[in-house]
Amino acid sequence: MSNQMSILDHIIEFRKRIFIVIGCFVILFFGSYPITPYFIDLLKSTSQESGFELNIFKITESVLIYIKIMFILSFAITIPIMLIQLLLFIFPALNIRQKKLSYIFLPITSILFLVGNLLSLKFLSPLLLTFFEKASN
Repeated sequence: MSNQMSILDHIIEFRKRIFIVIGCFVILFFGSYPITPYFIDLLKSTSQESGFELNIFKITESVLIYIKIMFILSFAITIPIMLIQLLLFIFPALNIRQKKLSYIFLPITSILFLVGNLLSLKFLSPLLLTFFEKASN
């Protein structure tokens, strides 16, 4: 291991990885603006199927809902990117077997995470709306 890094080099490398994750989050936040109406329509249709009517009581609520959905979308997409950056940070310390396993499990983990988010949005939303309606009465 003639290629050892000092603590300062590790901190600089970790800082670089954090900036990449933050940059991806910001880009995805603004990039999710065009697809946000799809998710709003999905929430509206879910609430209508469950027999609920969504209301906006303040002028600023519609903008805040847009921003919240953009935040949630960008956060959900950034988590696999953060996992990749974390793995790239610790990759030099892994042995050959661990590196091979990480090549297999990283894409599978990322895909399953995103699929799980979409399925929970589609199937758990009606259950949550029903629960909140019963809890508020």
